[in-house]
Amino acid sequence: MYSLVENTVRNIRTCRGHHPAENRFNFQQLSRFLSNINSLQTTNRHSYRASLIKSILIEQWFGHGRGVPRDALINSAIDEASYIRRFLGRYMDEKRCHEQRGMLYPTLSSIEHMDMVCGISDMPRGLGLSKIELRIPPIAMRFITEMTRRVSPSDKDLSGQLIRLELVLWEQETHRNCELMNTTEIATQANIRKSTLTTLLNAAVTKKIVTHHVDENDERITRWGLNRSHPRNTQMKSVLMSKFPDMRLSLAR
Repeated sequence: MYSLVENTVRNIRTCRGHHPAENRFNFQQLSRFLSNINSLQTTNRHSYRASLIKSILIEQWFGHGRGVPRDALINSAIDEASYIRRFLGRYMDEKRCHEQRGMLYPTLSSIEHMDMVCGISDMPRGLGLSKIELRIPPIAMRFITEMTRRVSPSDKDLSGQLIRLELVLWEQETHRNCELMNTTEIATQANIRKSTLTTLLNAAVTKKIVTHHVDENDERITRWGLNRSHPRNTQMKSVLMSKFPDMRLSLAR
């Protein structure tokens, strides 16, 4: 059905079955991959809800090489059935996926898009045996879903772009001397416009996901950090420590 072998997936490591580099990822690699997926997708301007549904779809498509049963997804517990149905309708209208015998599959443009994201993220990918030819290590795709999922229903109205802010703050937590970041530093590393970032930070403060402090040496500068007691951060820390047990986080100190 797809002609990626000659046209799209070029100069890549062909992989049949398990990926040799599957267990050699570090947090920075996976963080960059997720950040690039988020910054280049259209769903992030709706809400995290849309980003979560997309992460589930791309995990099954590109991590496992299989379609997603439409009805099972609609009736799953990840969100309201009416919202999932509307999202899928919009996603198909945008030619991002199509339905075949009740199964959802990515369109050629979606496969090409994911191949491009892998390229700029230095993410290994190869050719699978299924009709979804592009294959990405399952551990990477599972990370995308786990980091996108949120534990609190009250977070439904948050922007999908918030994940890029969170990833930058979590990367900062891995530094030995974890100095809180200012707004300009976050905007640069997260690739988010400062005007958009201000809105994201205000929402995150309202939800008590992040904390803010006035710089000790310059009261004009605000520095931002993660609220270690928030359930979202507890969840993310658990995911990170389970996947990267040797990672040192300042939140743990």
